[in-house]
Amino acid sequence: MTTRVTRDVKHSSPAHGNRAMANNSTTTDNIKTNETTTARGATVIGIIGEALMDMMLETNGTLYPMVGGSPFNVVRALGRLRAPSCYLSPLSRDAFGDQLTAALLLEGVLLNDDFRSDRPTSLAVVSKNDQGQPSYSLYRDGVADRDFTAQALLANLPQGVQVIHTGSLAIVPEEAEKIRDILTVARGRGILISIDINMRPGVVADTAGYIAAVKSLLPLSDLVKASDEDLMLLGLDGCPEQQCEQLLSLMNGGLAIITLGSEGAIALSSAGLVRCAGLNVSNVVDTVGAGDCFQAGLLASLFASGCLTSELLPKTSLDVLAKALRQGCAAAAINITRKGCQPPSKTELDTLLEQQI
Repeated sequence: MTTRVTRDVKHSSPAHGNRAMANNSTTTDNIKTNETTTARGATVIGIIGEALMDMMLETNGTLYPMVGGSPFNVVRALGRLRAPSCYLSPLSRDAFGDQLTAALLLEGVLLNDDFRSDRPTSLAVVSKNDQGQPSYSLYRDGVADRDFTAQALLANLPQGVQVIHTGSLAIVPEEAEKIRDILTVARGRGILISIDINMRPGVVADTAGYIAAVKSLLPLSDLVKASDEDLMLLGLDGCPEQQCEQLLSLMNGGLAIITLGSEGAIALSSAGLVRCAGLNVSNVVDTVGAGDCFQAGLLASLFASGCLTSELLPKTSLDVLAKALRQGCAAAAINITRKGCQPPSKTELDTLLEQQI
């Protein structure tokens, strides 16, 4: 077992940072972890989905590589917030995969060294408009983070995983059946299921099939986050409160969350509806990874409150939900003041939240 603990360090994760080569052990228990994470208790948040290199397109035409991918950003952000978490999809054995591995180990994220792939790391070319909103050109054929079966991932599931989070490119039609099988088994084991819809229009030619794939996973979910753009694609209309009701009905209960950009976020459960205003941010650099940092802040808050279980989440009070929304909005607010996805540390997040009181 390897112990690596680095906390509350303000830093970026460019591709030309330090690298770490994972060991190629033949045991099935070769989980890299750290003492800080394991001391937090048995519940671990497992993340499934893309880990890729964001090739940030600069104004001069050069590409600046940074580790990224929505689920990868979420698990890295959870690590920085000291929420015990593990990345469940395979990472490549190539140079980019080593950098992705190093970035997660730096934050104390659990990894299985044996669940590596000989396939290459996925790439995304990221360009931004004048408002800092990103658009993506994705290279996803035959890549490492897709190189698994439902059976293999479940067989490699670390002990203590009580939450599985997924979404984004992991729930496109080509991947949805595999993810559905995993979530069905996990839900049967009492594991809480969290999904960030995070749809990528233009990635899938069959829009109707894409929408159907996403909707087919919602009844398996206990917690679903969607942006206002996601809801438009899914055909859910009306005001945000009405959209939240429609989303919750597709889930058959649980917790539905809608992010509203600078306007904040709302959440709806059987306990009622709660709304959180967005934070004023004057120095926005770009919005890459903002939703991922929101997701991590939300999950970390619910974990710290002790309600991140399939049994307790529906009973969570509105005060606890409001606190989680505030933490999610604060995490996103810090991230958008930086280039690319650079999640806040727990110290940074706590400081900002104290300033808001």
